[in-house]
Amino acid sequence: MIEPEGITTMIAIFCRVGCCMMLLPGIASTRMPAPFRLMIALGISLALGPTLIGTTVSRRTISADLLFVPVLASECVVGIAIGIGVRIILSAVQFAGSLIGQVSGYGHPFSIDDVHGEPVSELSALLSTAVV
Repeated sequence: MIEPEGITTMIAIFCRVGCCMMLLPGIASTRMPAPFRLMIALGISLALGPTLIGTTVSRRTISADLLFVPVLASECVVGIAIGIGVRIILSAVQFAGSLIGQVSGYGHPFSIDDVHGEPVSELSALLSTAVV
């Protein structure tokens, strides 16, 4: 039998993972369909759920009616912060690759970056792909 504690924990985990998957550079690409991203987030949530049912996430999510909404909002904010942080790191690597390409003479935009869809140098695309 599924307990309400387990259901609320799974919903909170899905909110965090789903918001993170919405912004992660390799997964949030325009080339990956949204239903596939949703299934990845659901699979990760289902895999993490049984291990997190007895932790602070589940103790925090057990509440009445509208008291669960701030918990979901905070989980979404944390997931968005993780996704934006990873996206910033990847943008810094892409900038470093563009700078290295300009200095070394390989700065012509010959390839298209999967993350942003912009033309970038081949060295920058190589570094971005390696980081993803």
